[in-house]
Amino acid sequence: MVELMVNPEKWVFTVFGDNREDIFSYASSLVKQIDGKISCDGEVILSDEGLRLGDIFIASDEIKRIDVRSGDDAGVTILSFLAADEAGQTTKFRRKKGDRVTFFGRTTVEEDEFIRGTVVAFFGDIDVYGEVNEDVVSVLGDVFVAEGAVVRGDVIAVNGKVRLADKSSVYGVIKSSDGKSATRRHRARKWKSHYNTVSTTGSIYYNRVDGLMLWAGAEYEHADSVIPSFEALAGYAFASERWRYKLGLTQTIVRGPVPVQVGGQLFRELRSDDDKLITESENSIFALLVNEDWKDYYESEGAYGFARVKFLNWNRFEVGYLAEEQRWFDAHAHLWSLFGDKEFRGNFSSVPYDTLVDRKNFTFIRSDGK
Repeated sequence: MVELMVNPEKWVFTVFGDNREDIFSYASSLVKQIDGKISCDGEVILSDEGLRLGDIFIASDEIKRIDVRSGDDAGVTILSFLAADEAGQTTKFRRKKGDRVTFFGRTTVEEDEFIRGTVVAFFGDIDVYGEVNEDVVSVLGDVFVAEGAVVRGDVIAVNGKVRLADKSSVYGVIKSSDGKSATRRHRARKWKSHYNTVSTTGSIYYNRVDGLMLWAGAEYEHADSVIPSFEALAGYAFASERWRYKLGLTQTIVRGPVPVQVGGQLFRELRSDDDKLITESENSIFALLVNEDWKDYYESEGAYGFARVKFLNWNRFEVGYLAEEQRWFDAHAHLWSLFGDKEFRGNFSSVPYDTLVDRKNFTFIRSDGK
């Protein structure tokens, strides 16, 4: 592996070998591009043939993976790349499918192009008119992101400049040779994070229908918009002796500043129309302390499929089809409470008992504009 650390003062190459590290340091002011070659004090470091550091040579077509990250200090960018060994066998790391890596010359992402991975240019400019799903990095070159173009990762110009059109979209950090950085996120940003996200969740509720309810689950999101996101939540209600769950999947089918998503859910949940009056956590505290449960409940089980268009962070349109069964459950009057000595009231106690019936095969088309 070879690691290149670049800052306004110097370039430092570190070559990692078997139980050794070779370090080559060059002053940034002495690094020059002449006739398609990068030289320092007359010594050719990089050409279209590859990288040469002392007696170490790595051909440009042997690069299998490139990682780009910011250093701890301002203005520092670190590039790591791996290549084939002397026997011609590649390392276990490979360049991700969908990356575009070029040496010298201009790199252009056309208006109708979608690059799934990262765009990296060594000693050449990058023009983005289409969409790049991860980072855009130019080493000794400039980056231009045109009107209507989308970059879902960082835009970095090492010893170069970054130019952004007014209506371009960059979700990550913008860094250029002046050492300054900024964050410019499009208003229609889709993901919580530029990086892959796996989050776990858990909760405990207590009410007079389910009694003690334990929930646990996980959610997954990926910066690559062609990979679906999903959620999986499950729990058990001890008083009603019911398993409850929520499984969801969302896939982006049209990318760009106005993404289109489709998805679906399978669920069995205890729901209430009184959620606007009091939160589940607050209601659980009252139930545990003084035998007061302010909500009425029903079980909802079914499936929901939807298509969603997101125009802005605060504006979306969703149309879906819901197939649902709603069931009524009676309350457990004698559940435990810390200070209360009375019985819990019945579920839907203000509604005549003979009107409480299950609703089956409940389907409709729903549109949601926010």
